[in-house]
Amino acid sequence: MTDLNFTKKQKIYAGLALLFLIIIFISSSMTYRQQRITQDLGSGRFLWVKQMISNWQIRYNGEIHSTANDGSASFLEFLIRKCAHFGFYALIGIFSLLGLQPMFKSPKAAPVFIWLSVTGLAAFDEFHQLLTGDRTPNISDVVLDSMGCLLGIVLVVICRYIWRKHQEKRVSR
Repeated sequence: MTDLNFTKKQKIYAGLALLFLIIIFISSSMTYRQQRITQDLGSGRFLWVKQMISNWQIRYNGEIHSTANDGSASFLEFLIRKCAHFGFYALIGIFSLLGLQPMFKSPKAAPVFIWLSVTGLAAFDEFHQLLTGDRTPNISDVVLDSMGCLLGIVLVVICRYIWRKHQEKRVSR
């Protein structure tokens, strides 16, 4: 670890990562019934989406999910939930790396440490769901969350690489 000289931007990024973690913790504290949105999804407003996903089948946690098996509203809710898992953790990966980079001497250590830490937090989140009524912890969600975080980190690393190459090209002109 080095001297912690965070810029204003880095503090904002770290704060955003923390905000998303808090949102996930609050969400995990709610029962499944409190989060259920199938009634809203059953309305005619989402007919175009239901038609788009009508032939989809997704194997998740050993089960096949589809409109035929789950019903269109429940399948759409399943997709929304899983995309939210993946997306929130991708954002946590992005904001954590952008915000916490100064904590690490080695630029290569930060992505690995952040990914492992966020994966651990995802596992803790699933344990937290075990303590919440009407919720079931799921190792597949930990994997999904971990992959979301990894994608976010990889995107930051790639964007930084491209930016550096672009800057080097500009300077060499």
